[in-house]
Amino acid sequence: MAVTKFDPVHYQLVKADGRTLHANVEVTIATDSNDAEKAVQIALDVKMADGNHLESSFHMRRDMAFNFAHRTREELKDMKVLHDGEHAVNASNIFMQSKEYDALFKKIRDSLNIDPTETIDLGRYLRDGD
Repeated sequence: MAVTKFDPVHYQLVKADGRTLHANVEVTIATDSNDAEKAVQIALDVKMADGNHLESSFHMRRDMAFNFAHRTREELKDMKVLHDGEHAVNASNIFMQSKEYDALFKKIRDSLNIDPTETIDLGRYLRDGD
C-alpha cells in the first residue's frame, strides 16, 4: 500500500471585520496511490473561537484530486464553519490563491502518480459529483 501523509496545513478564519478570530482550522491530507476510489483523504480539525471543537473527514477519487481545495471549502460550509463573510487570513493553499496551493497540489499529484494531462471521468462527475 502506497500511502503518503502530508504535514497538516494550519490556518485561521476571521469574521467579516477582518480582525475577529472565527476559527482555527487544521487540514490533514493523506493519499493512497493503490485506491482509485479513496485516493485522497482529508481530515478537518476545527477549533472555533467560541470554544467548540469540530472534526470531519472525507475521501476523494483519484481523478478528482485536483478539486481538493474546493471540496475542503464545501466541507467547512457543511460543518457550518465557513459562512459568507468569513475568510481565511493565511489559507492561500486551501483557497487557491498562491504558489503554496500549486506546491501542495503538485505533491498530491506526485504521490498519486497523476500526469497533469490525465482526464477526469466527466460523466461520473456530472452524474455523481466529486
